[in-house]
Amino acid sequence: MQATDATAAALEVLFDLLPTNAVLLTPVYDAAQTIVDFTFHRVNPAAQQMLGLPPRPTATLLQHMPQHGPTGLFAHYCQAFASGERIERTFAYQGEGFDSAYQLTVQRAGDLLVTHYLDLITLSTEAARQELQASQARERAAQQERARQQHLIETVFEQAPAGVWVVQGPDYVFELYNPRMGELLGPPPAQALGRPYFEVLPELASQGIPELLRQVSETGEAVLLEEYAAHLTRHAPGQVGYFTFVFQPLRDAQGHISRISCVGLDVTAQVVARQRIEQINQELEARVRERTRALTAAQAEAERQRGELQRVFEQAPLAIAVYRGPTYTIELANPTVCRLWGRRQEDIVGLGLFEALPEVAGMGYEELLDGVMQTGRPVVVQGMEAQHDRHGRRETVFWDFVYVPMAEADGRISGAMVVATEVTAQVRARRQIEQLNHELEARVQARTEDVQALNAELQATNAELYQTNTQLTRTNADLDTFVYTASHDLKAPIANIEGLLNALHEELPAAEAQRPAVAHLLHLVRDSVARFQHTLGHLANVAELQQVGLGQPDEVDLATLIEHVRLDLAPAFEASKGQLRVTLHDCAQPLNSFRQLRSIVFNLVSNALKYCHPDRPPVVQLTARCTPGQVALTVQDNGLGMSPEQLSDLFRLFRRLHTHVEGSGVGLYSIKKLIDNAGGTIEVASELGVGSTFTVRLPR
Repeated sequence: MQATDATAAALEVLFDLLPTNAVLLTPVYDAAQTIVDFTFHRVNPAAQQMLGLPPRPTATLLQHMPQHGPTGLFAHYCQAFASGERIERTFAYQGEGFDSAYQLTVQRAGDLLVTHYLDLITLSTEAARQELQASQARERAAQQERARQQHLIETVFEQAPAGVWVVQGPDYVFELYNPRMGELLGPPPAQALGRPYFEVLPELASQGIPELLRQVSETGEAVLLEEYAAHLTRHAPGQVGYFTFVFQPLRDAQGHISRISCVGLDVTAQVVARQRIEQINQELEARVRERTRALTAAQAEAERQRGELQRVFEQAPLAIAVYRGPTYTIELANPTVCRLWGRRQEDIVGLGLFEALPEVAGMGYEELLDGVMQTGRPVVVQGMEAQHDRHGRRETVFWDFVYVPMAEADGRISGAMVVATEVTAQVRARRQIEQLNHELEARVQARTEDVQALNAELQATNAELYQTNTQLTRTNADLDTFVYTASHDLKAPIANIEGLLNALHEELPAAEAQRPAVAHLLHLVRDSVARFQHTLGHLANVAELQQVGLGQPDEVDLATLIEHVRLDLAPAFEASKGQLRVTLHDCAQPLNSFRQLRSIVFNLVSNALKYCHPDRPPVVQLTARCTPGQVALTVQDNGLGMSPEQLSDLFRLFRRLHTHVEGSGVGLYSIKKLIDNAGGTIEVASELGVGSTFTVRLPR
């Protein structure tokens, strides 16, 4: 024990006596047990002098020397501590007041990391030259790695199944344009690159694309154009292609919008299929291959191109990832796919797919990827179910995606690329629609059974109505026969009675005939005979109406016809101190109307006078409105009016609603029959004690 303590003390003295810089560090971990920084355990005097630090600084390594992160020194520290191996590196360091070349040696010792810095300025010129050559060799290796990464992105762009282009400037000049975009729009890349957009595709200048490009440039917001209907020169006349485009602004290092990118898919087949089968079923087939134009003139231009492609990949609205090797190590994953997976990019890149996403293991994705790797053929899948841990909970989602094999230069399949979009909402909507369709079919079946039962009931009712109608027709025929027979067969007996009455009057002595009682009886008999003859005349008219209508149309001047009626009824108006007010609308020209139109007008106006109210003079308003196909007459009075019960019996034969005035109950029945035979209508509105309004409409 004493020897060990002595050795430890000697090592501490040796640590302090070293003329070069030595530092002992302790790692700092995050919750995932990842090294995120180092604290200072001890700094020897030489390092204290060079770094300006105390023996045990309280701040961390990255707080004192933040340049260790960008220069890669921090990554070397983490690697050496994790592996336990000794790591040496020669590097030039600028920052925090240093500008020199150093040789770094790092190795783990228990829970500490030992770091040793040697200032190469103290080395010989030859040694510095050799170290510089080694440093240059390492830089060349780093450049080769960057070139490999650039080639990978170029391969993704070249083999992308979706069309991709990038334009710049106010004329929207094509800067990038992959082969798939040439297949979608028509012109190949050789005819498009370096030329303005609407010079290459003039047919799209009038189809809304200029406005969309201006919108993206001015607002800085991406625009999704789904199922855009485009007429292209490569299409046959009248043919329409349907495309889904995503227009995305691209920003430079200063955040300014310098370019616009577009990712496009031809969805014509899906749209046409959906329209044909009338189903809500959107199919998204995404085949993503990225390609860049090789610019090898200078390293700076190559870096710029790589940066452009990297931004397109990072800002793509589609979920894109690249897997490599038998465990499908995630080599690339853009922010969109990380967001949809519910993972951070730094947490999954470098892990196997099913190690990074254990919740999707066993759901069929392994078999699909194995098939792509074995056959070298892409696989397109729609609406596949997956489980993902998002926002602290596991969610069931659905994907449309395509697995595309990634081939090396020798043709060997070394990995696969996935391009996906989440269609959870569409799948759930489609399932809901299917459920609603099943429910609707059940309702239709039930409704059909109800309709069949109702049809059976209606057929029975129609049979009953047919029998009733047949009976009514027979009854009407019998009534017509009775009216015709009565109106003709009773004329002779009434004429005989009238002759006998005249003979009796002639045979009576003058003194007897002048007796008041005899004269009164003779007057009553003559009056009864006259009323009977008047009634028989109406019956004869009714019998005639059963056989004929209003007759053939005649040319009638309506104003003249109404004036004749007014003159005929003038004595009655004068006796009752009544008024007839006439208003005609568009009736100046002669009408092709019917001979009996005068009878209709006369009956309605005379009835208004006959049934006037005893407490006020009669006022009759006659209004006529003429149109090319119809004559409408309205007769309104302020007379006795009728109750609803009286209105129901108004047009019945021999029906008299008021017995204090003379009448046979045939007039309104007759004009109703005339109007019905002519294909017209008559309507009545009345209020007891206020008056009535008759409206007649006759075809012209």
